[in-house]
Amino acid sequence: MTSPTRKRSDRSRKLTQTEKLEIAERAKRIVRLTESPGDYGANCAPLTRGDCVLIGKAVRSGWDVPESKRQEIVQQMLAALDTDDDRLALSVLNLMIAMEAANAES
Repeated sequence: MTSPTRKRSDRSRKLTQTEKLEIAERAKRIVRLTESPGDYGANCAPLTRGDCVLIGKAVRSGWDVPESKRQEIVQQMLAALDTDDDRLALSVLNLMIAMEAANAES
C-alpha cells in the first residue's frame, strides 16, 4: 500500500501539460537552430534514458567530445523524439535544453 506522503510526492513530480508544451516548443527551436544539411538517416544505436543522463553529465561538466561524436549524439536524439516512449522523449527534450544553456554560457 502506498503511503499518503508517497502519493503527494509522486503527484508533485509530474509535469503539467503547459510545462510539457513549453519543453517541446523549446526543443523544436533547438532542432531548427542545429539542423544542418546532411543525412540524418544514418543507422545508429537507439538512445536510452541512461544515455541521456550520461550525456547530460558530459554537457554540465564540459567534457571534450569530438565533433563527429557530437553529430552522432544529435542524430540519436532526433531519432529518439520520434519514439512512442514519452519518458525518453522528455529526457531528450530536457537534455536539449541543457545543451542549449551550455552553448549560451560558452
